[in-house]
Amino acid sequence: MLPGPCMPSVQSAFAAQLASSYPRPRSPVAFATVLYNVQGSYDPRSGMYAAPVNGTYVFSYHLTVHRRVLKVGLFRNFVPVVKTTDADVLGTASHSVVLHLGRGDRVWIQVKDELSNGMYAGGEGASTFSGFLLYPDTCNLAFLFSK
Repeated sequence: MLPGPCMPSVQSAFAAQLASSYPRPRSPVAFATVLYNVQGSYDPRSGMYAAPVNGTYVFSYHLTVHRRVLKVGLFRNFVPVVKTTDADVLGTASHSVVLHLGRGDRVWIQVKDELSNGMYAGGEGASTFSGFLLYPDTCNLAFLFSK
């Protein structure tokens, strides 16, 4: 029988919720209410996730839209990866994506501009951002932390 897949002990996951509606546009949105961030790779002050190792990651966002159009993007190192638009005055916008990241790469959510900033946080709806390491590039721990 062949051995099973290599399962190194490197882990990284986070989930955070928007604390106040209509965040500042054209910069990372700080999802300040941390739901899970045991490894500390997500910074709730800046809104940025920093990859701890080279590997394949999964990110998702689920955003409540209220009173305005919402145009939002998920960015990796200042480059938009996916964008979502929701023109409803009451609705949701969501997306999931699988990305390969190098150690230190940063990922965040950003609102396009003031006119398209319908991102809402309130008692009847939550806007969340989450991500996790699906698997690292290698099982040789000496190489996990090199770029």
